[in-house]
This record gives sequence, C-alpha cells and structure tokens, in this order.
Amino acid sequence: MGTYMMLKGEEEPCVVYIPSFKGYLSTRFSAVEDIWRSHAVFKYNRDDIAYLKVEIPNQPSESFELVKNGSGFDFNMLESKTKLAKFDTVKVVALLSSLFELNYESVAKNIPQIEKDTVFSQAPAFVFTVKNTKGEQNQLKTYSKLYDPSSIAENERDFYNIFDVNRCYCLHRGKKDNLIFQFFVLDHLLKPASYYFKN
Repeated sequence: MGTYMMLKGEEEPCVVYIPSFKGYLSTRFSAVEDIWRSHAVFKYNRDDIAYLKVEIPNQPSESFELVKNGSGFDFNMLESKTKLAKFDTVKVVALLSSLFELNYESVAKNIPQIEKDTVFSQAPAFVFTVKNTKGEQNQLKTYSKLYDPSSIAENERDFYNIFDVNRCYCLHRGKKDNLIFQFFVLDHLLKPASYYFKN
C-alpha cells in the first residue's frame, strides 16, 4: 500500500502511505506546473466587486453592465445606454456570486492549427470585464471549442458533431495560455441581458 519516495537530505528511500487510503501517491506529487498553480481566474469577496461588463459581440443589444451603487447595483444596457428600472435581483445575485471563485478545468495543450485558425479568428462569444473597488481590472473572453477539428458540417444538424457542447476555450487577461472551461462552471455567466428583465 506504499509508494517509494526520497526525502530531501536523506540517502535512503522510504515508504510513504496515507492511512486508510489504497492507491498510488505519485499522482499527488506531479511535477507538472499546470496542475499545481491556481486555476482561479476570478476570485472576489462579495464587497470587492464594483463593476461587471458582459459583452456579447454577436448580439450587442444583449450586452450590459452592472455598476455598484451603494449596497446594490445599477443595470445598464450598453447599446442603448439606458438604465433598467426593474430587473431580477435574484438572478443578478447568482451572476455576481459566480465571480467569488471561478476556476478553469485545464490548460489547452497542442490545439491543432486548423482549430486555432477557425476558432480564434472569430469574435469571442462573451467578454466579461470585472473591476474591484480599487479599480483593478480583470477580463475573460470565451470561444467555441471544436469537438473534432477535422470534421466538416454537412448540414445544421451536425452542430453536436462539430462543437464541444460541454466545454469552451477562454482567454484570460494576464495569462498566455488558452484555458478550457466547463459550461457547467460558466452557466450563471453565459446569459444575455434579457434573461434578467422583470416580466
């Protein structure tokens, strides 16, 4: 039930195990940097968020921003530059809660060139820009992920054969890597402005 390991400064190996655990420990001591570093792209306390902008380049009329106003937020439409008098505050709270800690699944490695050319030459699906109360800005852009980069759509029913319906690519400001996110994690963020309209 043990794993051979070398302790720093020792000359002889030892056997390491976790009581009541059956399995190898080697996976918990990976030397791969991507596994050890933080996967959080957004990590805010509730009172730290001062501003959130949600842009949908292909649907500009559905883009909006939330601006802190006292203990609440103003909901502004970006295209029409109008302020909503009423919006669903429960849904907005769920949206803002998604920013408390948002983690990516993994770093995308060895993306085929055909997929890079296809996916990243297009406008992002969503762009999220967050500012904290200190004025520090953070941004995340989402892009479709191909299920099979070599597939060619014969007709519109081939959507599920072409695009990955469980994951997408994201570009995070300040990081050089392409990140992979599960839609399950992004669910509360990927909503148009009309989702928050009252009635």
